Amino acid sequence: MPRARLNYRSPNARPMISATEMRVLDRNAQHFGVSILELMENAGKAVADIAQAEMHAAGRKVLVLCGTGNNGGDGLVAARHLAKDARVTVLLARPPDQFTTLEARTNFERLRDVEILAGLDQSEEAIARADLLVDALLGIGASGELREPFASLVRQLNTSGKPILSVDVPSGFGTNLSVHPTATVALHDAKEGMTPENSGTVHIADIGIPAKISTTIGPGEFVLYPIPKATSHKGENGRVLVVAGGPYTGAPALVGYGAFGAGADLVHITTPAVAAPIVAGYSPTFIVHPLVGHRLLREDTREILELATKADAIAIGPGLGDADGSLEAVREIVRGVSLPLIIDA
Repeated sequence: MPRARLNYRSPNARPMISATEMRVLDRNAQHFGVSILELMENAGKAVADIAQAEMHAAGRKVLVLCGTGNNGGDGLVAARHLAKDARVTVLLARPPDQFTTLEARTNFERLRDVEILAGLDQSEEAIARADLLVDALLGIGASGELREPFASLVRQLNTSGKPILSVDVPSGFGTNLSVHPTATVALHDAKEGMTPENSGTVHIADIGIPAKISTTIGPGEFVLYPIPKATSHKGENGRVLVVAGGPYTGAPALVGYGAFGAGADLVHITTPAVAAPIVAGYSPTFIVHPLVGHRLLREDTREILELATKADAIAIGPGLGDADGSLEAVREIVRGVSLPLIIDA
């Protein structure tokens, strides 16, 4: 069983992990054999351990407030472990038939000898009775302004005057309305934006994600790819300018296909005139701009920089060759743009 590391990481330490990066790690952990149920068990046990060690939960009345997703599932696991030594009540934000993940539902069904409440009807009284509050309402998956019943529960927590331990991030983290906890158990790593002012004392808990997951590419990386909307217009999902080809005519087409595969819906290719007809023949979706001559030259940079003003990103280099004039043109293009740029060295 992984153990919690009880320490606060200041914003001046190494960069914290973003919510998106954490979602990538979660998915990749599953791919490499670590289930969400296992991660949830480790997370909840770590929360319970920190509640015992740092907030003296044993023998006290503990109210665990749980949302409907995996953050709530972490809270349910914590409640199960805390119930061994504390008087635990679970307050569900919504009725138990509204859990949104199988893992959260599974851990709800594993609860024994714990009082269960649901909704706002009894929340104020339950909060008033408790000695310690565990906030497992919303995690990093939440976005936008808080809706009911979460907004009311967050306000009730903040006005309770009771010590609060948040799970992973304070509920509402990054919005105008968030829990103001005494402490937060950050799962796997501190999250981007955490400070003592918005998260209290941050305890970082190892939840069993192997170190290799952080340096290995897996299906989780697809989280980083935007999903095009069915109603989007041409150009809204990315416009790529490819500067390539000359001596080698297949390279520009390969880059163009790669840009389409990554989700771009407009691909402009600038290539010397000798290669242009061949490149255009690969796909009718390529917008090909022939350049004068057999190679990229400095004289071409003005036209390319003009095309770049209508692009979101540039890929430059494949198939250009290494003639002095081409190298100088590449240097001039790189100096002349401020767009995301991928260079084939």
